Amino acid sequence: YQCNLACRECNRVCGQAKTSDMVTIDQLERFLDESLKYHKWERIIVAGGEPTIHPHFVELMDILKKFVDHVGCSTLLLTNGCGPEVQAGLAKKPKWLPYSSSKKDPITAGEKFQKFTAAPIDIIPIAQAGNYSFGCSNATNCGLGFGCYGIYVCPCAGAIDRVFGFDIGLKSLREVSEDSMRWQMDKLCRFCGHFLRNYPSWQNYPMELVSWKNALDSYQKSSPGLSRY
Repeated sequence: YQCNLACRECNRVCGQAKTSDMVTIDQLERFLDESLKYHKWERIIVAGGEPTIHPHFVELMDILKKFVDHVGCSTLLLTNGCGPEVQAGLAKKPKWLPYSSSKKDPITAGEKFQKFTAAPIDIIPIAQAGNYSFGCSNATNCGLGFGCYGIYVCPCAGAIDRVFGFDIGLKSLREVSEDSMRWQMDKLCRFCGHFLRNYPSWQNYPMELVSWKNALDSYQKSSPGLSRY
């Protein structure tokens, strides 16, 4: 969750909820070992935050390369492509690893982002409907998210958990199931602005957007102590 930018409405809340926590070499090795036993990946996307500024970026990619060569899945690195620190990281990027750069402008970065911190639970008609367990298209389009706090139904779900502090990241691929993913969606999608894709006219509804404000205020005072993968 470390990033050199602080984009408004970042769906990892990197700028609003800063942290020094990151995936370790041991965690990635364990996750890939579990993947050989319990899950076959079609594609692995390396994202962040900004992955190229991870202090062990090269070592982590070397570990990933061994796995990819063994199982044959595709890979993609996502980067903001912005600033000397990121450019230095990209210069170290292994040649085998393709990448996509959003080429963000540090001044205007995030202006066109969908409003991530508009919690559906704060919007009265949506909160009254009350069914968050069907999630949104992120679960299908993005796939599972893996980070230092565990495995989530999508990467955005992990970002929500680290701010709100539910500590519900799965600690093993063996725990991934339809029920566990629906359970995570029910707990976390109520705080996710991407869920509002299911309600195109949501901005016309009565609302009081306080959930994220309160959670971020609390985070600044003392961040939740989530258990690690």
